[in-house]
Amino acid sequence: MISIRAMVSHDREIVYEMLQKTGVFSMQAINLAMEYIDAYLFNAGQEEYRVVVGEDAQGEVVVFACYGPAAGTEGTCRIYWLVVTPALQHQGIGREMLAWIEERMREAGMRLVVIEVTSEEKHAAFVRFFIEQNYRQVGRIRNYFRAGEDMLFYIKYLQAESAG
Repeated sequence: MISIRAMVSHDREIVYEMLQKTGVFSMQAINLAMEYIDAYLFNAGQEEYRVVVGEDAQGEVVVFACYGPAAGTEGTCRIYWLVVTPALQHQGIGREMLAWIEERMREAGMRLVVIEVTSEEKHAAFVRFFIEQNYRQVGRIRNYFRAGEDMLFYIKYLQAESAG
């Protein structure tokens, strides 16, 4: 069981190290995550990103997520990042964080969640995770990131009546 709270500035370095330790993110991707985090932490008026962390029973940050409403839409949200510290992966922490995020989205009246992920084999575990949580692939842009690396789109409807 984790305790989820809004990210604060002293979590920044912990999350940065977590991203590095996964071994699956490029420096470019890590820098992008840090841009989202900085936008959340240091731009009080921004409404695009929400960044939360989950702490274990000892108060250690073990998971972080970044999500927010999709610009120009009504009721669509995006999950940009959901990362569990490597030593604790495959123990239900990611599922717990995702369920918490989805509940916040429902409370805010969101109806659809969109996730974009690379087709790179080292990210296959992310894809499996979201498929296990009832996300389904709805699109692919071939060679999006670079030759041979596609962008995959996954969605989940949060309200049954929207799925039709």
